[in-house]
Amino acid sequence: MKQFFLLFVLCAGIVLLQAQENPYYEEQGGAGIRIAVLKPAGEGLPPGEEWLLRLVQSTLTSDFNTFSAMTVLDRQNLDAIINEQRDSYSGYYSDDDLISIGNLTNMQYITTGSLIKTGGGFILEMSVSDAESGERIASFAPKNCSLDELQSTAVMKELAENLLGQLGVTLTDIGKAALRSSISSVPPAASADAAQAEASSVISTNNGERISYKDYLEKTADDLYALGELNAAFSYYKSLSYYYPGYYKGWLGIIRCYSGNYHSFDFIDSEVYMERASITAQGDAEIAEVEKVQSVFNAQWPGIVVKREQQRLEEARRREENFHQMAFRREGSTLIEYRRTNTEEVIIPPDITVIGHAAFRQNGSIKRVILHNNVTTIEREAFSNCRGLVEIVIPSSVTSIGERAFADCLSLEEIVIPSSIKIIPRNAFANCKNLQSVTIAFGVERIDQSFTGCESLTSIIIPRSVNSIGDFSFSQCKNLRNITLLNDNITIGRRAFMACPLVNKEELISRFGETIFR
Repeated sequence: MKQFFLLFVLCAGIVLLQAQENPYYEEQGGAGIRIAVLKPAGEGLPPGEEWLLRLVQSTLTSDFNTFSAMTVLDRQNLDAIINEQRDSYSGYYSDDDLISIGNLTNMQYITTGSLIKTGGGFILEMSVSDAESGERIASFAPKNCSLDELQSTAVMKELAENLLGQLGVTLTDIGKAALRSSISSVPPAASADAAQAEASSVISTNNGERISYKDYLEKTADDLYALGELNAAFSYYKSLSYYYPGYYKGWLGIIRCYSGNYHSFDFIDSEVYMERASITAQGDAEIAEVEKVQSVFNAQWPGIVVKREQQRLEEARRREENFHQMAFRREGSTLIEYRRTNTEEVIIPPDITVIGHAAFRQNGSIKRVILHNNVTTIEREAFSNCRGLVEIVIPSSVTSIGERAFADCLSLEEIVIPSSIKIIPRNAFANCKNLQSVTIAFGVERIDQSFTGCESLTSIIIPRSVNSIGDFSFSQCKNLRNITLLNDNITIGRRAFMACPLVNKEELISRFGETIFR
């Protein structure tokens, strides 16, 4: 008995020590709390946006796990329990429902809420209830948010920090910084309206078959992957996830390309892509396909987590150094200059709205830049000649980018141009020689001489909203083989595709003349 008591004390001491040593929260961090996060109810969501309900649930579950010592029921087990009671629950839960779910899951607290579509965006509301009494013990007041804020998970980070505080979990400064900066860098998908605009497109395949835009993207991506043209396949899978984010195949295709046919999952945001494939899979066949990949991912994930934690702590330290060393020189809300030359990741402060002329020009160390939703303008040459820059997501708050904004970014691999930007200006991405994937959102209207010399670009889809492609727009894109034009009335300038080995060159010449090539 004495030995058992000593063992119990030792184990309890170890748990307490681990909680105290965690860099993200103070003291025990909510140890002993058992909590489940239910999928919020949806109101007014079109089918193409229903996947956002799962995104809220999975993000909050993940953040509770990462930034507290609470025991959080994983989504898969919770789904299995809820599905057994499918006829009993409508999505809005009564006190009796919550007590019932608490009994079934052995959870102490249950998190519920709603996501409502409005004329101008969405309203997200969540609360935590005691599973024994049904009494509400914590709540996140209804919050107006945009589609971009949901897809980037920015609003969910605010939600998590708010509820954790009410549950007695005190985050450290490092924890707060890590949570707030852990917004998804996965480019946002199209709105339901934009997706519907393109969904009406019917595409002719090479053999004359007429198929839907969704089927065209999927078929083309799969065919290109089978031929070993991975960059081109990636571009089409990316477009599939952009226009049809509620369909699992685009997300799974991106994973397939990044991981080398599901071999190595140690790439940026691998867990985000995996989760999105998981929450969008429907039916036994799709779920089985995703679960097969998930099992390989799960086997690798513990080792990846160790590396990520080391990187995250280092990034938090660097952010603190940036603040104390006044790395950002600004005039009002305009960033004039970023002064550090030895930092790989830069998170733009939330009070910055304009990335000024040449603010990062020729910075050779930065690899990743995170822009918050307050940024509206990226001025000319802002990131030009940042030769190490691999990743940047342009949020939908940005309405204009200047000439040569990203020119000569030799390591940049992919970019999504949001619908808020109407004109892609001259030389915006000129000589980005490693740029492999370009997604142009529905809403962009004009492409000037923007992508000259992008030698790694193999395919691109021009949405129906684009009415003109300017002179030399894609000239010297020496590996550009596939282009899809969704606007039959588009105008194309001189030498727009000079030196591009397009497979449909003869068709394009018959429609637009030889001047688009020479």
